[in-house]
Amino acid sequence: MHTTPIRRSIRPSGRRNAVPSVLPALLVGALLVQVGTAGPAAAESSPKTAVVLDPKVEGPIIPQDLAEIEKSVQAALQEQQFQVTSKGERDGIMSSTGNLKGCYRNDCLEQLGRLLGAHIVLAYKIKVQIVEVPVAQQVQQQPEPKSKGKKGAAPEPTPEPLNTSPLVWHINASLYNIEVGAIGARVDVKCEHCSGPKVGQETADLIKRALFEDASKARGGLEIISDPANSSVLVDGVELGVTPYKRQTFVGKHEITVRHTGYKSTNQEIIINDTKKTSLNFQLEPGKDPVQYIKEYGPRPKWRLALGGAMIGVGVVGVAVGAFGLARNGKCIDEPVAPVTQCMQVYNTLPAGLGYMVGGAVVGVVGGVLLALPGPRNPLTGDQGPDTFGDKAEKTDKSAEKSPPRAALSVGGMGSGYGLQLLGSF
Repeated sequence: MHTTPIRRSIRPSGRRNAVPSVLPALLVGALLVQVGTAGPAAAESSPKTAVVLDPKVEGPIIPQDLAEIEKSVQAALQEQQFQVTSKGERDGIMSSTGNLKGCYRNDCLEQLGRLLGAHIVLAYKIKVQIVEVPVAQQVQQQPEPKSKGKKGAAPEPTPEPLNTSPLVWHINASLYNIEVGAIGARVDVKCEHCSGPKVGQETADLIKRALFEDASKARGGLEIISDPANSSVLVDGVELGVTPYKRQTFVGKHEITVRHTGYKSTNQEIIINDTKKTSLNFQLEPGKDPVQYIKEYGPRPKWRLALGGAMIGVGVVGVAVGAFGLARNGKCIDEPVAPVTQCMQVYNTLPAGLGYMVGGAVVGVVGGVLLALPGPRNPLTGDQGPDTFGDKAEKTDKSAEKSPPRAALSVGGMGSGYGLQLLGSF
């Protein structure tokens, strides 16, 4: 008789306790789901940081146009979710280091970006030229819209006057990617007969194009370990970190250098692809690297080759004329006719012959010196890559492809001892 009431009292109490125990678990699960979904979105929406260097300006440009361009650059970066570092903070870092102001090499951009915690460093150059506007493009007075016609018909639109600005703008932009440690994009635009607002819009589009080009470049993983650890890692001549090294790298061919004090540096050429991670392990040997090249001689200028060759030719002709003059000196101008046995007149070509010979020899020697002297000397200081702007970088790349004749001198360890080494390609 008592068992039934007991069973009925237990079941209701069990059901009442089940509801409160399930609710906290559901609430915690919902919170976890919200955090999991909101976290990546919040991370993606957080702006990246960009450092913008003062533009290099060449040609006549008024402050209003320059301010319009700088404003357009800032707006383009902000539109792409980049937060621009203030000029005061940027200039403060440059002043404190001392070697970053006015430096556009890759190593300078890398150092500046890392000190400011930036994702990209943007540098751009503005070149302005004044040209004469053709008469056909001059603004002409347009006729007023016709009001005659059907009632309610819209008047014909007045054509916009042609732009008659005498300025031609050339703008180059270079984007250095700090996360990768390399130039991500080089872009340029030419705007003919443009005014300030038009140039500002062209510049904004140029910056967006550079950002899109950098973002679309394929990347691959690169990991480097070494013995000893904490060795400096240089990728394409730019020091980017120490081992153990792990970083994203643009797809393609790269030159890797690992060096450490008291050990011989090692180099390796690799190809990065986006399908797999590239891992390298370097075992450095104790020792010292040869002393860096003292001087390097580039190719001789073409004008010097041409002038030297011409002077040698003139010198040869001068020596020949002088020798002929000396040979004729003292000889009869007209051969004597019997019964006369002595010359009435003789050649006096000794001064002229000597003059031609000495002058020709001097000119020829000078020409030979012009041909013999090597080209301009360039100290090899490991300048961490060319200037970031496209024009100078392209010239450097083209000169490297042609491999011009050059000679270099180095001293240091050779085999088991030391010596002097002359290297050259001709």
